[in-house]
Amino acid sequence: MIDGVMSMIKVEHANKTFSGKYGTVHALQDVSIHVEKGDIYGIIGFSGAGKSTLIRLVNGLETPDTGNVIVQGENLGNLKKTQLRKLRRKIGMVFQQFNLLESKTVYHNIALPLILEKAPKEEIDKKVKEVLRFVELEDKKDVYVSQLSGGQKQRVGIARALTTTPDILLCDEATSALDPQTTESILKLLKKINREMGVTILLITHQMQVVQMICNKVAVMENGQVVEAGSVLDVFGKPQAPVTRRFVQTVVNDQIPESILSLVKEQKEHFRVERLKFIGSSVKRPVISDICHVDGIVVNILGATVQELQENVMCVFILQLIGTEEKILEAEKQINQRKSGGDLMEQEYFGVSLEKLLTSGGQTLYMVAWSLIIGTIIGIILALILVLCRKGGLIENLILYNIVSIYINIVRSIPFVILLVAIMPLTRAIVGTTIGSTASLVPLVIYISPYLARLMENSLLEINPGILEAAEAMGASTWQTIRYFLLPETLGSIVLALTTGTIGLLGASAMAGYVGGGGVGDLALTYGYQRMNTPLMIFTVVVLVVFVQILQLAGNTISRKLRQHR
Repeated sequence: MIDGVMSMIKVEHANKTFSGKYGTVHALQDVSIHVEKGDIYGIIGFSGAGKSTLIRLVNGLETPDTGNVIVQGENLGNLKKTQLRKLRRKIGMVFQQFNLLESKTVYHNIALPLILEKAPKEEIDKKVKEVLRFVELEDKKDVYVSQLSGGQKQRVGIARALTTTPDILLCDEATSALDPQTTESILKLLKKINREMGVTILLITHQMQVVQMICNKVAVMENGQVVEAGSVLDVFGKPQAPVTRRFVQTVVNDQIPESILSLVKEQKEHFRVERLKFIGSSVKRPVISDICHVDGIVVNILGATVQELQENVMCVFILQLIGTEEKILEAEKQINQRKSGGDLMEQEYFGVSLEKLLTSGGQTLYMVAWSLIIGTIIGIILALILVLCRKGGLIENLILYNIVSIYINIVRSIPFVILLVAIMPLTRAIVGTTIGSTASLVPLVIYISPYLARLMENSLLEINPGILEAAEAMGASTWQTIRYFLLPETLGSIVLALTTGTIGLLGASAMAGYVGGGGVGDLALTYGYQRMNTPLMIFTVVVLVVFVQILQLAGNTISRKLRQHR
């Protein structure tokens, strides 16, 4: 018992050697591990590391030359054969090569441990059916083992190990002979056994993916020694031994490919490459976002990985910081503060700082306001062309009318999110970048101007033809007709069109935020949806709904007053 947690397996300073024609092999050298109740403890190492020897010590198939092996409080070295056999009934074993009787049925193989115990037939039948149901092989009860697939054979092996209701399950490379899909199903079964039956599991493997998927603790072995041990989160997050780092890199690759490095080195700007690792709750820290807000720093993400470790997440980002040495040092200082938790936390609302909320709101207002202003100007011009140049218009020009009409129809037929991506080269040519609120203005303007043009065209076409006749009779020029007759008479309808357009822009700006435009859309997606921050999601939705209601009410009121004064 350690700190109130029951100790299931303790190996203390175990040494084991084997002698052969090629000399003495030191299979284990001063090996110590501690497995607590409820653990899924992984032992990983390359071939010849001593993994199999270690697990054979735990069930007494091998005895250490020196050291102790204690299972459920019993020192195996002090037990008689009868006592050891009794203890083994509480230790299930799953083998790499299944070790099943090919000439017997699934039922008989599973029943073997109970047959050896001379259990009553009724008890055997009940238990076998129970474990068959648990491993989902009820329909294979009377099938011969030789007719099964590799995954099914392993399930039979697991079922056989469960018949004695063990407290401990030992897995000797239980998935190495299986394909990836079958491996995943077997690991899910082992996790189910651990969770639902409370069985402590000790498994050996040479696959770090296995450790990643189900283990909470891990020991790394090399040349008969445990070179590193601890929680999976700690070992994955801060591997110390070279062999551990090699294993971790098979799952979490934080190395920069040479092809990328060569391209980066060709840049003339001053830069530095940084690795950022986020583990567990630290993934919530907006470190990269904060670095991007350092004036004079450009952040380029060279690579990134995200891995699930039990109930936690580990993210690794490889960043290129471009800027002066002074600015890079400032950014690195901020990174180190975040890593150490030394930065002062701002007051948060819905898990986000007030500054972030205000910044996001300001970015949305910036995008909507400027795109609406520019889009309105372009939209009015396009609408006037459609109205004045159509057949029978004041300045009939069917070629210009058709060009504008076709352009509007094409742009309006493209979903905004596709338009956003499709015109990225144009956006970069105009503003020099495709990221940020200013860059988002280009697609927003291109999106909203044809939309507004159609709405305002309909408004202009509703004007009483008699008014235009009166203007013509008065000798008004085209510009005077527009200024003194068309626009004043349709201003109320145009206000409603702009209101509708503004509401549409709100939705479009949210999509722009999804690809780096910032604003409320980015806030809801990055800090709400991706972080599973439901209160923030609800808050942003409520804010947008309230804003739309206010906007629509204001638009209706202004339009009504303008119509009253016509």
